[in-house]
Amino acid sequence: RDSRYLVPQIRRIISCRTRGDATHWKVETDRGIITFVTRHLREQVKEPMPRRLTIVDIEGNRYDIPDISALDPDSRRRLELQI
Repeated sequence: RDSRYLVPQIRRIISCRTRGDATHWKVETDRGIITFVTRHLREQVKEPMPRRLTIVDIEGNRYDIPDISALDPDSRRRLELQI
């Protein structure tokens, strides 16, 4: 049987702070505000299609940004500073 995962879609990046190799995120998703941590961020961000990103946190949870150009300017800036 195939497994399906409910992947929260990030609508806005509220904050994104790096300490060492860990990045602490606070984001607004289609399921509410979520905080999560990633390590070695460049290895945890995938671009399955142009302008679409998937971020995987330290617990293996996935978060999707369907279209980075649709993010507000502050969210795009925070994201660009990280990747």
